[in-house]
Amino acid sequence: MTAAYHPSQRAYDTPPASYWRDSAGAWSPPPTALPRRAEVAVIGGGYTGLSAALELARAGRDVLVIEAAFVGWGASGRNGGFCCLGSSMHDHETLARRYGDVRAGGFRRAQHDAIGHVRRLILGEGIECDIAGEGELELAHGRRQWRRMQRESGHEDGARLLDRADLYREGYAISGVYGGRHIRAGFGLHPLKYAHGLGRAVLAAGGRISEACPVLAVTPVAGGYELQTAQGIVRAEKVVLAGNGYTPRGLRRETDQGLLPVLSSIVVTRPLTPAEIAAQGWSGETMAYDSRYLLHYFRLLPDKRLLMGGRGGLSGAPGEARHIRRRLQQQIGRYFPAWRHVPVTHFWQGFICLARDLLPHAGVFAGGGGFFHALAYHGNGVAMASWLGARIGQVAAGTLALDEAVPALLRRPLPAFPFPCLRKAYLRGAYGWYRLADWFG
Repeated sequence: MTAAYHPSQRAYDTPPASYWRDSAGAWSPPPTALPRRAEVAVIGGGYTGLSAALELARAGRDVLVIEAAFVGWGASGRNGGFCCLGSSMHDHETLARRYGDVRAGGFRRAQHDAIGHVRRLILGEGIECDIAGEGELELAHGRRQWRRMQRESGHEDGARLLDRADLYREGYAISGVYGGRHIRAGFGLHPLKYAHGLGRAVLAAGGRISEACPVLAVTPVAGGYELQTAQGIVRAEKVVLAGNGYTPRGLRRETDQGLLPVLSSIVVTRPLTPAEIAAQGWSGETMAYDSRYLLHYFRLLPDKRLLMGGRGGLSGAPGEARHIRRRLQQQIGRYFPAWRHVPVTHFWQGFICLARDLLPHAGVFAGGGGFFHALAYHGNGVAMASWLGARIGQVAAGTLALDEAVPALLRRPLPAFPFPCLRKAYLRGAYGWYRLADWFG
């Protein structure tokens, strides 16, 4: 599906020119020849694949991570660094109505477990990734959204309602919002430093990583699978597919027809001065996002740069990218008038991944029992990708049963989009409707 976007979005030999890349530096595993055999082959060197590989290596399995570009090249090195609740585009009430309280509750617990899993992993592996802030702020961009927040349980997930005066008093002065709620769960981090730390942990546990090695096909053979890659053939007893929005076409019909990559874009400013921070009144490092369908998300980084991200974009072409960069810079001025003229130093884009049912999915593909997957995080994958990757790694290692590892709601088969060739048309229509809904509040 990524073939429907501009080729620059799949330039595996080109690192994205992100603030994360500039501040983390390059890291790669020691170069080695592609091994011809592995007990388990993991496709994808992001949070999901590395977390799965870490569990497999710890269990004594011979595991090989195969990455098309380099560790953290995809969403794991491009996201906003929000380790938070989420990974579905449905709220808990909607999920409870559709699937029942038990399944919805299992997914909610998994979201909280995922945040704790990342924190424990960072501390246990000694990963230096600039942890910052406590929880996240959801900000109501319209009166209707503020009334909704007030109607809903203000203490859900430890949430606390904040009116505009509260926001200003607590160091979150922002224009154009009517209030918000602070959710205690979650924290910010440096996503690429975290990915590099996971990569180092995999190597330390005995796993192997092959970079610059796109997987072209996976074929069932006697005793497992044969993976055709750009560097040669690898045979493995089991396979874990962990590509998310960058999943290659042609590996499984389910992912070819059931995933929709969607562009997300981020800008980062130069460091703000103490006088500029005081002039605006936004001084905290808590993660924040607005209540729009086409949301904006933002956070003050530890070095006092502002990060602002948003959805949108249908082609990924350079001209469209320049337009999106200008739009995000304008949004900084709307929310933070005192920073209207602060220069943007970095801009980049990457794919989030949607499923038709707007839920993550993890389990075993039909027809074999040795081909596992975990994917579709809907723009909130830092915590859930790490947790689901680890859980599916335990399942592949044989140390945990699938029904114990993964909530029932996420074990459902990945549903196909109707007429999958029209997914971009569906997206175009959804963007139009969302813009109208956001405009009218």
